Amino acid sequence: MCRKSNRIIKGGPTKLLEGVYKVDGVLANSYIVLYGDPTLIDSGMPNNGRRIIEYANNLHAQLKYILLTHAHVDHVGSAHYVKEKTDAKVAIHEADAPYLNGSKKFTMPKGFQGLLYRVLYPFISPKSFEPDIKLKDGDLINGFEVINIKGHTEGSCAFYHRETRSLFIGDSISMETGKPSLPPDRYNYDTELLKRSLKKILDLDFENFFPGHGDPIIGGAGRIVKEFVHSF
Repeated sequence: MCRKSNRIIKGGPTKLLEGVYKVDGVLANSYIVLYGDPTLIDSGMPNNGRRIIEYANNLHAQLKYILLTHAHVDHVGSAHYVKEKTDAKVAIHEADAPYLNGSKKFTMPKGFQGLLYRVLYPFISPKSFEPDIKLKDGDLINGFEVINIKGHTEGSCAFYHRETRSLFIGDSISMETGKPSLPPDRYNYDTELLKRSLKKILDLDFENFFPGHGDPIIGGAGRIVKEFVHSF
């Protein structure tokens, strides 16, 4: 179901599509996108920054934007580091900005996962800082349309590149099992709201799909992903 280019640039990222490269990292996917000004979509965990800079240099890409799909640590963890090293502008939806600047904290999941989070979070928590740009639904930034898909977090966003029919979805849909699925309820702000919000993507014309977790789909993604969204 998932079709991708596995061409790994020596000492650098995996080329998925012309102009789109995946950064190897822990837990979550980060993408370097060379449409318009070079852009990083999600920064991964706090230990991912050096690898991102190395890969961007390998591509001769001076990053200008860091677009964050939401404020969970596995997506924003290296954003401050990359911003400091590149002077790229960091953009996140206004509803998730308070979690990035530290004025609000996410509720920990319940059960064993929550206990593990409480133990580990002091060691993996990202540096708090103010984003350069606070996004709203419908904004256009460097050729990407901002789509607020509330549910995983209140400010979760997808970034849609109409010209290349590419959709970067963050954690609103996972591909960890090899097919589209929702993130577990315990990690969501509101799963039922997420299901309703995802209906927004049914009107988009996309063929390439880049999730926060799991393998991207290159070609034919619209049919596969929309079939999943129609199922709820």
